[in-house]
Amino acid sequence: MKHAEGSAGVALAVLALPEAQATAIDAPAIFAAAARAGSVPLIAQSGLFKGRAGLAHFLSRAAVPQPQEQAEAEQHPRRLTLHLAPQETGRIAQGAQLMWLSTDLTTVSAGVLLAMAAFRNPGRPLLPGGPPTSV
Repeated sequence: MKHAEGSAGVALAVLALPEAQATAIDAPAIFAAAARAGSVPLIAQSGLFKGRAGLAHFLSRAAVPQPQEQAEAEQHPRRLTLHLAPQETGRIAQGAQLMWLSTDLTTVSAGVLLAMAAFRNPGRPLLPGGPPTSV
């Protein structure tokens, strides 16, 4: 079974915790650290679970405390174009490790499109029936 990894995955998992547990582990500090970690310009992969699309989605949900981190977070959707390859009918995101082209949800184009829609529409769930995207 696929699962989210890295600092953004941990921070998003914190959202599922009851408030008392989130308070006990200092959820705001986890969000701030994940926002810092995800606010970098160079990201090798585009995917939702392991890549720029996932970071863009997380950063659109998290309150990013520092102006530099907020500015960097706003660049992720634009920089997703760096991961696109030309096709006969348009462009498609490159797969895991940039070794293939694909349209699956977790690693490539479908996930990129979902993350972009959530980023552009604050409060919209990432998936139909999912929780709202505001923290």
